[in-house]
Amino acid sequence: MLELVNKNRKFRSLLLSSMVSQLGSNFTFMLLIVMTFERTGSLISTMGVTLASTIGSIIAGLAGGFWVEERSPARVMVVTNILSAAVLIGMFFLPTTMTFYYITAFLIAVFAAFARPASSKLQVMLVESDQLMASNASRQMLNEIVKVVGPGLAVFVLTLFPKDQATVGFLIDGASYLIAAALLYSIGKFDKVSGSGKKDEPKVKESFGKRLREGVEPLRHPVILAILAMFFFCIIAVTGFDVVLTAHISLANLPGMYTGYVISALSAGMIITSFFSKYFMKIPMALRLGGTVCILGVGQLGIGLTTNLYAMFAFAFMMGVFNIIYNISASTLMQQLIPMEKMGRAMGFVSSFFSTVGLLGMGLGALIGELLSPGITFVIFGGALALSGFISIFTIYAAWKREPSNIESQVVGAA
Repeated sequence: MLELVNKNRKFRSLLLSSMVSQLGSNFTFMLLIVMTFERTGSLISTMGVTLASTIGSIIAGLAGGFWVEERSPARVMVVTNILSAAVLIGMFFLPTTMTFYYITAFLIAVFAAFARPASSKLQVMLVESDQLMASNASRQMLNEIVKVVGPGLAVFVLTLFPKDQATVGFLIDGASYLIAAALLYSIGKFDKVSGSGKKDEPKVKESFGKRLREGVEPLRHPVILAILAMFFFCIIAVTGFDVVLTAHISLANLPGMYTGYVISALSAGMIITSFFSKYFMKIPMALRLGGTVCILGVGQLGIGLTTNLYAMFAFAFMMGVFNIIYNISASTLMQQLIPMEKMGRAMGFVSSFFSTVGLLGMGLGALIGELLSPGITFVIFGGALALSGFISIFTIYAAWKREPSNIESQVVGAA
């Protein structure tokens, strides 16, 4: 993993740019949430920030995928970073009203929906096929670090400046997006040759419906279907995880701040495990995907059944270990199985669909938590997740056994 980052300068630029822009996204989200709650004191108004962001992801998901396929992914990312910077810097000068907060959350999500498929496509173009696992491990590790650092920076800025000067945070965040754009600008344009050997095919004008059908066709691959089915339950299970966990810890008569400690244990498991990504390929594909999700579900179920803080730490750490193995493996397999010329549409559809699933997860989590208890919510979600992983072990194994040569020709480490 570290060797790839050291040797591949262009991938290193992409990695650093993604880290800085992701840091900005987490910073913005936390800044908007805290400022909204301090301004209104209403949880419903604060949830509006999350809702605006989710709606932006849903609306722009498909459009982002189509847009990326017609243009250089590096250029798309540069433009979205500059636009994000312009919106955030503009917030420093605009009135601090709830309307502008919601519009900002919406627009940042829209720009991110264009940047995500562009980033996935550019990554495949910059690295060899047998290095995709290491490249995904690098990105996952930095994402987890950013998830911890981003909100912390936002809170630090809010405590550093008086309340009437908190909008300085938007200037700082805008600068981070400009830095990300500058890092990407050095990569240049990649229209012809890719590191993985994949090329963009010449585009022929077709109807939207036909292009959409062609774009999502690779998602019908049995292995990808199994990945998406598990991902569906993952999204349901983890959306609002921190909110449900806070309530669960509170009912266990533990301080609310312990929520952060448990989530930190999960992140620690992901970060530490990412350094051993080269060993993931030695695990059979069915177990690397289905088995890890099964254990991930057991970990969440375990948190729901215990009120012991140290047991929660252990289960959360276990979830982090197996979550990162699944995330890296699933991302790598999808990048290998989806043709380059369809990657933008496919990833855009997946992004838009699972943003919608996230809304369902939030609703179910709140409903079950209110009717039953936060602990039972974790038991139900964890059990469903474990069951989906268990079934997928046999689904993926059957697909490989039925067409081993076909899958092996497309996937590195399919056995």
